[in-house]
Amino acid sequence: MEGEKERGSSLLFVILLVMIFTVLLMDFAWITAKTAGNVQKNRERLRGLAAAESIHKALCTEVSSGKSTVIQALKWEAKEEEKRKQEKENEDGKEGGDIEESEYTALGKAEFGEILGEEGEENPEEWKAEVEISARFFEKKATVRTKVWYGEQEYTFYSEVTLDR
Repeated sequence: MEGEKERGSSLLFVILLVMIFTVLLMDFAWITAKTAGNVQKNRERLRGLAAAESIHKALCTEVSSGKSTVIQALKWEAKEEEKRKQEKENEDGKEGGDIEESEYTALGKAEFGEILGEEGEENPEEWKAEVEISARFFEKKATVRTKVWYGEQEYTFYSEVTLDR
């Protein structure tokens, strides 16, 4: 009889060990799945940040070099304003301030549409950007503010650039 008691307690001990091992494995599987999800979210966030920064730097380069259509439009607006002010001065016989000291602001929106993914497949996420450019031609400086949206993520950049032309 004494041998049967030991056999029953050994079986109970094995069942208890299997249950503990199963709970530990389930916890490990849950932690692994949670970590994998966080790694994927972090990867997407970093990918979006790198692309948004690249978009902002490209816009700043265009603005700085004077190739941007927005800067061209702002220059045209400044020249038109200067002409109007000079005409008004000629009519009034007064001398006005220098128009180049004014700040000109333009707003623009862009949709980048579908962008190729890492392996060349198309990415269904839409990139949207909102750009605000303020130019101070007298100081030869411009301010570029860029907001870029990628899916649910939003990135905002602000730069002060020197105008080459």
